Amino acid sequence: MINVSGILLPYTSGMDEVRAAAAKILRISEKDILSFAVRKRSLDARKKPDLFYEYQADVETAHEDKVLKHAARGKAAKAERPVYHFPEAQKERGTSPVIIGAGPSGLFAALLATVFFWHVTGIGCPIRWLTGIPCAGCGMTRAVVSLSHGHVREALSFHPLVFLLPLALAGLALKEAMPEKVPGKAWRCAVWITALLFVFV
Repeated sequence: MINVSGILLPYTSGMDEVRAAAAKILRISEKDILSFAVRKRSLDARKKPDLFYEYQADVETAHEDKVLKHAARGKAAKAERPVYHFPEAQKERGTSPVIIGAGPSGLFAALLATVFFWHVTGIGCPIRWLTGIPCAGCGMTRAVVSLSHGHVREALSFHPLVFLLPLALAGLALKEAMPEKVPGKAWRCAVWITALLFVFV
């Protein structure tokens, strides 16, 4: 199998023209082509308003080594078909994997889901709605929405710790991007301090 590249034709050309162009590059007759298949096609719009397609095709013919010697230089080569092997998963016996995700994207998705739930049901906090007792995060969603609109005082009235949320997201992103810069002990202390602030403020 021979891979033929650099076949540049007007975008209106059909497969017959592509086949003929490949035969011309290989300097053989179209009758000598046993099989033909386009591997890649890309649009070339560098010469506007004229549009072209550049093709890469696989051509099978007899006496391929001899054909390659006489083909246009730099446009024909032996076709290589890479074979991909998927690595086998290794699992230790007696253990089960546990996957926990709480990255910035997951937290943002949870925030969007909360805002959607709030707008659809009208229930601001399910815990307060069920028990009548506000939770530590009551008002945070409304505070974030107000802060996103630039209403700082209104955001603080809904929840005084609203500014801790973007700081927490920034710290989490920093920990994910540069874990060696954020010691585990310091990160655990920050999490505990934040939790205590939410409980007592």
